[in-house]
Formats: sequence, C-alpha cells, structure tokens
Amino acid sequence: MTPLSQDTLVSRKLMTGFARDFTGRECTEMSFDRGAVFRSRLVSSLVDLCNVDHRFTTAYHPLANGLTERFNKTLADMLSMYVDAEQKNWDEILPFVTFAYNTAKQETTGFTPFYLLHGREAETTLDTMLPFCPNDFDDNNITKIAARAEESRQLARVHTLRAQDRDRRRYDSKHQMVSYALPEISYGFIPQ
Repeated sequence: MTPLSQDTLVSRKLMTGFARDFTGRECTEMSFDRGAVFRSRLVSSLVDLCNVDHRFTTAYHPLANGLTERFNKTLADMLSMYVDAEQKNWDEILPFVTFAYNTAKQETTGFTPFYLLHGREAETTLDTMLPFCPNDFDDNNITKIAARAEESRQLARVHTLRAQDRDRRRYDSKHQMVSYALPEISYGFIPQ
C-alpha cells in the first residue's frame, strides 16, 4: 500500500472537518500558513470547490493569525496538564482536551464554541444516561431552537465586538501610535 501524500491527508482532514462543521452554514474564508501543503493544487482546488476564499497569513509572522496562535497556546497549556512524563500520549488525549475547550463557556462570547457552531450544547455522558424526552422535538420547537441558536450567534458577535473594543482601548491607552510617511513602504518575498 502506498502512503498518502501530505496534501492528500490535509485535503481529507479539511473535507471531513468542513463537511462536519460547516455544511449548511456560511463559511466565506479560510486562513492557512504558507506551508507547501496548503499551497498545493489539491488543497487549493478543494477550498475553491467549497466556494471559500483561500487566504494565507504573513510568513514568519504568527501575529497575523493571532486567534489561532492564542488557541494553540491554550490548547498546549491544557495538554500539558494531562500528557504523560514522556509526552508521548498527547495525540490520545487531544480529543478530550478539545472537547473540554469546546464545551467551556468563553468569556468573550458568553457561549460555548460548541453551542455557537451547532445551536445546542454538547451531550455529555451524563446527558446520554438521563431519559430522552421526545416531546421537545416537534417541528415548531425545532424552529424555535434554530432561531434561538441564530440569536445566540448574533449576541456572541456583539459580545465579541465589545470585548475587542475594550481590548483596543486598553491597548491604545498604553501604546503610542507610530505613523509612516508614504515612501516608507516595505515589500515581502513569497517563495514559490
């Protein structure tokens, strides 16, 4: 059996994740680092097929993708609490740690990431042990649940904008603005 190429593996992971998380939802852009696998024809074609804008972060500048870098730090901190002494079991505990992150209420939005993505809270082991109540799932109630989920997403956007404004004001109060004259343009090199 021939091993799969890196771009094939990334494409499969992108497609399964995209189909699972964004089917029927609006996803207009995806940001990638400048790794060769993300610039491959296969990955580019797949992203184009999903009708999504394919964007790249600035090379060697992690701040260009600050949200991802912040999540990676949080994830690494969480993993460090549970990984064994040899640090070899991180891949086994990763699904549990990401589930914990996705089901924890976020201070900025006021909601769990899982709820904002799926419109309902995640079912835990305890939830599956309790009796199921089918009366909650008539057509009218499903419409209400979907409307409530959309209202929650809108509210999360408002909370996020407020938090960003608060953080911007805090940053601006401590930092001096630097302005550049027009000829001071910098150029970047993008390796092919």
